[in-house]
Amino acid sequence: SDLLGKFSSVAGDGEQPTPVLAVDTLRADQSADTLRIPPAQTQCRDVAFGVLSSGTTGRPKAILCTHQAALLAYDWRVRELPALADEKEAVNVFFIWEVLRPLLEGRHVHIIGDETIKDVLRLREELKSSAITRILLTPSLCQHLLHTSSQNDIEGLLAEDLAALRTVILNGEVVSDALLDCARERLPHVEIINDYSISECHDVATMPRGAQEVSQLEHLGPSAPSGCA
Repeated sequence: SDLLGKFSSVAGDGEQPTPVLAVDTLRADQSADTLRIPPAQTQCRDVAFGVLSSGTTGRPKAILCTHQAALLAYDWRVRELPALADEKEAVNVFFIWEVLRPLLEGRHVHIIGDETIKDVLRLREELKSSAITRILLTPSLCQHLLHTSSQNDIEGLLAEDLAALRTVILNGEVVSDALLDCARERLPHVEIINDYSISECHDVATMPRGAQEVSQLEHLGPSAPSGCA
């Protein structure tokens, strides 16, 4: 696919691997050319990053995710939920998953700070002022955002503030019917995507949740290709 092809050209092949720049050690009196280190030789089953999760068991664990698992999920999301030319995606929740995909596509990424994500009024204001069009949230965070109110807030103002927002992807928790009803009422112009995932290979299945109801058997939607972890 296009994304995997782009990544292959970025990652380089066996003969011309991508050079790695140690930017963390760059001083004001140094140039980037002086800090180049030997290129990294990376295979698809090598570990890309590790995440810590308690998952459904409630027992903390570390999960080592491979480049292959990440790329299959990124490529699938790009094809199933393609970004528009003017897409402005905000990332914070599941940051390591979300930040790489738009960058691999060459798209704009807006990083929301940890202090902002903890304060839904600040989050609402940042989404408004930065004209964010797409964001991934947990259902509980989305619920809090839908119920934000400021002084002199009136009905419909949330939709007005978030007029640029087109897509909200929900991930990490069960999406209740009550949450969907609230989202349709307060953000009727926004497409809600129920994204089921596991840490080992990111996206597993997604289902757009528009105005039409779907049966219980249809909740997961199309499945993503399996990855390795």
